[in-house]
Amino acid sequence: MADVVKEIQVSQSIKPGSGGFSRVYQISLAFDDLKDLRANLGIDQTKLGQLFSDHFIPRLMAETFKQLKKGEDSAGESGAMAGNKKITKAARDLGAKKGGPEEEGADAVMMEEDKAIKERSSSKREDNTARAGLDEDDVLSDAEQEMMNEINDEMDGNTKFSKDVRGYDEDGSKDDESDLAKPKDEDKDEVDKYTKPLREAHAKYLQYLKGIEIDKKKNIFKVNIAFPLEFKKVLMLTLAEQTMNHVIVRQVPGIQKCTLIKPKKESDEPFLMVQGLNFNAFYHHSDSLDLNRLETNHSYALRAKYGVEAMRANIVKEVQMVFGVYGIAVDKRHLSLIGDFMTFNGDYRAFNRIGMEESSSPFLKMSYETTMKYLVSASQANEKDDMSAPSSAVVMGQIPHVGTGMFDIL
Repeated sequence: MADVVKEIQVSQSIKPGSGGFSRVYQISLAFDDLKDLRANLGIDQTKLGQLFSDHFIPRLMAETFKQLKKGEDSAGESGAMAGNKKITKAARDLGAKKGGPEEEGADAVMMEEDKAIKERSSSKREDNTARAGLDEDDVLSDAEQEMMNEINDEMDGNTKFSKDVRGYDEDGSKDDESDLAKPKDEDKDEVDKYTKPLREAHAKYLQYLKGIEIDKKKNIFKVNIAFPLEFKKVLMLTLAEQTMNHVIVRQVPGIQKCTLIKPKKESDEPFLMVQGLNFNAFYHHSDSLDLNRLETNHSYALRAKYGVEAMRANIVKEVQMVFGVYGIAVDKRHLSLIGDFMTFNGDYRAFNRIGMEESSSPFLKMSYETTMKYLVSASQANEKDDMSAPSSAVVMGQIPHVGTGMFDIL
């Protein structure tokens, strides 16, 4: 998804609600022009909406919960939750006041939050055992403890059904605590098209989602996520960028990445460098690709598609390329022998000690690698060597039965 998003914005604010003050993150994704997306990827705004609601938001929530869980674990070990509990008390007290503007209450919460953070930092330096000195105001109430237990269960991976989540019932209606931001009347049907599958498939996240907004003209999708103030702050921009890299917009099976390599000279031709392998995907584009010039370093996959002779030729070519990088020239006839050895039985045979295990000569196997292994194995199995292999003859100091060693001169 990161390749089709031209801009990402994340804003943070503190807003009041029926259950107290919450920290609200607004994540805004501005996608590329729809004309370019249709022409290059064949996707429209409906597809973008599905990706945003069905894939991006749930994955972002899962990553956020992981960070919250890590923060809670580290805070529990260091005793830093005391400062957060003070923030909770300040938010509860300010939320209970009557007659004051909501904006002033939010500003006061932010001031109390900064103050509590400073007190928490200084208390760490003065006394690392501050956990033992908590007063009654620093202790979570029963309602707050229940909320913390609820989020702990979800961060531990426990699945909740939609009927068990606050703010959601079987008819898809929400209560005030988790009410999605009401869209404009003309966009209501468009938003519901994306929020309904989100409610059904990822109901456990619904209580933290405060609204989905869509700007069809500018091709911008927004989501508001709210957490209680006692929850640890998270780097939402970083999490959103990481999440976009894991959401797939369109993919060809077996192909991870495709890059167009432009020619450096006018006489050269451009070509595609592909990470992955799928021959059938190229066959559908025979009008723009030269299928007679397909190359791959996956020799065994080439055998399955074009036969063993194609695999043999490809092995010789790949070995030549390896030596060519270092400026080493090897006679092609030597490389042809290697290719013949690896493919003469109609299949792939590894050119290492594993491939040599098929040999009937114990001395041949011992002369290559793991001498003691093959010596013990040959002794236990009472194997014999007829000394017909050149390596066996060399090991025993005899003349190999090849070339001039095949006859005697009288």
